[in-house]
Amino acid sequence: MKIYFFVLIIFISSQLYSQTLSTKNQQKVDKILQKIESAKKSNDTQKIGELNKNLGDIYASADIKKAETYYIESLQFTEDPYDKIGLCINLAQLLGNANEYPKVVKYYLTAEKYANQTQNQKEIYDINLAVGDTYILWNKPKDAINAFHKSLQISLDLQNRWKVTKCLNRLIETYTLLKDKNQAEITKKLLSENFDIIEIAVFGQKKTEQFKAELFDLKKIVSLIGNENQGLKDSIMSQIVDIEQLQKAISSLSDTLNAQQAALKNINLELEHKRSELTKVETYLERRNIALSISVFIILIIGFLAVLAYRNYIVKKKQHHLLEIQRQEILTKNEEITKQNEEITGSIRYAERIQKALFPPVERFSQLFPESFIFFKPRDIVSGDFYWISEKNNKIIVAAVDCTGHSVPGAFMSVLGITFLDEIVNKNNILTANEIINQLRDSIIKSFHQSEFSSQTKDGMDLALVVIDKKSMKMEYAGAYNPLILVRNSEATIYKADRKPAGFHDKFKDSFTNHVIDIRKDDRIYLSSDGYLDQFGGETAKKFLLNRFTELITKTSELPMNEQFLEIEQTFTKWKGTIDQVDDVVVLGIKI
Repeated sequence: MKIYFFVLIIFISSQLYSQTLSTKNQQKVDKILQKIESAKKSNDTQKIGELNKNLGDIYASADIKKAETYYIESLQFTEDPYDKIGLCINLAQLLGNANEYPKVVKYYLTAEKYANQTQNQKEIYDINLAVGDTYILWNKPKDAINAFHKSLQISLDLQNRWKVTKCLNRLIETYTLLKDKNQAEITKKLLSENFDIIEIAVFGQKKTEQFKAELFDLKKIVSLIGNENQGLKDSIMSQIVDIEQLQKAISSLSDTLNAQQAALKNINLELEHKRSELTKVETYLERRNIALSISVFIILIIGFLAVLAYRNYIVKKKQHHLLEIQRQEILTKNEEITKQNEEITGSIRYAERIQKALFPPVERFSQLFPESFIFFKPRDIVSGDFYWISEKNNKIIVAAVDCTGHSVPGAFMSVLGITFLDEIVNKNNILTANEIINQLRDSIIKSFHQSEFSSQTKDGMDLALVVIDKKSMKMEYAGAYNPLILVRNSEATIYKADRKPAGFHDKFKDSFTNHVIDIRKDDRIYLSSDGYLDQFGGETAKKFLLNRFTELITKTSELPMNEQFLEIEQTFTKWKGTIDQVDDVVVLGIKI
């Protein structure tokens, strides 16, 4: 009776909460429904999708069924694959709260389909990890194994050891749940040995790890070759043992034959000495016959064993020949792989020299700002982040820029960014911070043929840009996602950037905000990409984030700029530890 009463209380409480939430938002819901009717009349499908999503967000905490209905309606009118991914994930998480696991898996898999269209491997990794977790809750660990293996393969392709560790831990837990001790121990060994087994089994993988995501999928092929060699080696060793055993048997039989021949010789000698004794003739003949029979029998056995040994020798000779052919093929392929790696690395090294030649010299920074530093640390050989400086009409323009992508694709974007900034400032004489970024955005949209009707690419740049007038002691700042930090008297002020990139965006027609700031002597300003803030590390493998970064530069703001640079560099290295660097990093520090 008490249980029923408790359940009744919970039911009534949930109904009251739902009604309260519905009442609070009813006016908002009514307005949205009116807007939907208006959008239907004008056949504005994008607006209908957005409004239905808003309704789904409102009902998500009050009425799961209604929320699901509106999210599905929004999905039907949404065209952008990125928005479709978000809606499918919302549906999966919403229905996960109601333990409707078949639908959860369905919407996650639908999200994966749209993620494949965008080729967003990190998104696909997260989705498959969520699918695996859902199968565990659904009590389907065998299906979870497949999902976790898919995430593991993607994390290997991304060369992200932190993600690999996460997948291996999931697999260990699932194999343990399935009571598959063998697979659990194998997976634990891979995890505990920090992938040394995988790295040893794959010939040349250690050299090609940094260019993989953008260039060749070689890990699986070489791993297969390595495993085949080990199996063949074990087979040869087993056959050698068999031959040694046969040789020992033949040797033993030869010793027996020699002993019998010696006995026969003694009998013959005895018969010669006692030839006159007729009574012993039969004994002599009998012994001779027996000896001959034994000899023939032994000879037959030896002959049979000799045939077997010869046959095995022929078989092993053929196998050895095949092994030699395979070994030569493996050596040839390894040489080809090594040559390709050298060619690729050489090309990227040359691209690095070209990119560095386009960057403004460090001496230019020191000339314009004697007290300054540049902390630049690409994730790979070439970088998608870059820094830029120019002086025009007694104004100094400085920017820290983060382009879409890493490695070679990011480097191509950086070349475009440097070219656009040179043209905008030095050729077109645009010296207002926000107008420089406006022009940069327009150049990017034009170059990639982006539009509000057909946005095939999401390429763009995030940046923080300042225009400093030392004569008037005024500074203009404009930013695309990346903020500006000003430290004065050991107190930090953060100037927030606009939440949009220098590229195609829903609000791409709106101008960026221009901040005009009075500056003083000894003020310190800091511009950076998000690489430092997004780096995983520390004891709990979390991101560094803006608050911790602001605290770091404030705490070290009394140090000379060269010493502060060392503190920032050492802190990053210590924080990252053994975790792979996740992004390119650029941090600029300037003392007025």
